[in-house]
Amino acid sequence: MELAANWPDLLEKDFRKIHQDSYVALKRMVPDLFNVMKTESAFEKTGAVGQVPDFAEFTGKVTSVSPTQGYDKTATFTEYAAKIEIQRKLAAVINFIVGRISLNYA
Repeated sequence: MELAANWPDLLEKDFRKIHQDSYVALKRMVPDLFNVMKTESAFEKTGAVGQVPDFAEFTGKVTSVSPTQGYDKTATFTEYAAKIEIQRKLAAVINFIVGRISLNYA
């Protein structure tokens, strides 16, 4: 449980400003940088065809070559979770402090 005693900095009267939602949210760039695809499965597999071997010296007969197997990768999606319980008094103190500072600088 989050108690007011765990957040002594928020109770300091020396703070001039508390930055809460004061920065502009940036657009997510992940879809622009990566090939994001949706999945319903518990894991995804990717693989690659490897290199074609070096060509052999021609001795009157063409040697047959084929690509080798490249890598195989399996991505398993792990779920994470956590919660924060907050004391009602702490929420009231935070709202009071943020409101007091906002009024002083408005």
